[in-house]
Amino acid sequence: MEKQSGSVSLLLQPNWEKADMADTEHYVREDVRGFLDMLEQMGGKGVEEVGAVEGRQQMRMLGSLAETPPKDLAVVKDLTCPGPAGEIP
Repeated sequence: MEKQSGSVSLLLQPNWEKADMADTEHYVREDVRGFLDMLEQMGGKGVEEVGAVEGRQQMRMLGSLAETPPKDLAVVKDLTCPGPAGEIP
């Protein structure tokens, strides 16, 4: 497809192969990458291979590995908004 820009003609050709999401590297935080690498090294099967019931059991077992103490919130505000029967906290 050709687009006119002033006196310059630009040739725009979509490159669908480069737009494939599988070919792009996504940003993953370092701590999350470490966790994902650990899961991969464990070599377990995915839920698509074991079914819903066993997949849920696996998630419960892995949950204890991923649990970390909650961190304090950066900002805490007590807010309200108007509702049909008065302010909603």
